[in-house]
Amino acid sequence: MPGQLLNTVTVIVLVASAAACTRLPQEGSPGMPGSVPAEVLDDAAVTTIPAEWGTLVGADNDPLSRNHTLLWFEDEEGTIRFIAYNHVSSRFQTTAAVIRRH
Repeated sequence: MPGQLLNTVTVIVLVASAAACTRLPQEGSPGMPGSVPAEVLDDAAVTTIPAEWGTLVGADNDPLSRNHTLLWFEDEEGTIRFIAYNHVSSRFQTTAAVIRRH
């Protein structure tokens, strides 16, 4: 009897834990209020940068990952885009942040 009670309590705890686990939105995620708009590259483009992004104007180490470098581009209209480049996979992320200037 005590073993059955322990099993029942264990199942209830596991079900309650699973139901309570929902992914929290990351601060600044695309689509969240106050976040920077994003541009998504198709999978074929993750090894090149579109020419319409303009000139490379800066590069920074990604503070969150030693394997990434952030590359900053500015086009003729003044729009800034930045994207992370992964040194391990030799690929760009599929999402670039877009900062439009007026």
